[in-house]
Amino acid sequence: NTTNSTRLSGYAQITQYLGESHTLTFGVRANYWSLNGQGLLSPRLQYAFRPRGRADIVFRLAAGLYAQPPFYRELRDFSGTLNRNLQAQESVHFIGGFDWSFRQWGRPFKLVAEAYYKRLWNVVPYDVDNVRLRYYATNSANAWIQGLDVRV
Repeated sequence: NTTNSTRLSGYAQITQYLGESHTLTFGVRANYWSLNGQGLLSPRLQYAFRPRGRADIVFRLAAGLYAQPPFYRELRDFSGTLNRNLQAQESVHFIGGFDWSFRQWGRPFKLVAEAYYKRLWNVVPYDVDNVRLRYYATNSANAWIQGLDVRV
């Protein structure tokens, strides 16, 4: 199997400080892959708020559209045939969180917590065969993810 393709990608981001306590960040990522001819734009937006007089805490809200072009293994179906028309998996994300920097036991710590919800479409399903992943090489599934990440 011989495959030639070109991938182009780039991103831009702008951060606007709105006074001492508010920050707005906007970004966009662009991708193009010659294999399937798909061009993608993924805009993102984040708002951050630092309460007045509390340099140790930041609250954040973010949303964005995301697109993940397929990897080579996702292009291959169970028989090994490449689906050159496979499209990117796409999703919309909503995230809310905060950071808290503090000192404990004479050392600096940072608590980071985020709650998120993600809705996905054009998902490429797969089967798990023992330790091997076998992709269907089709955009035939939808999914959602929700969760809470907390780390110190």
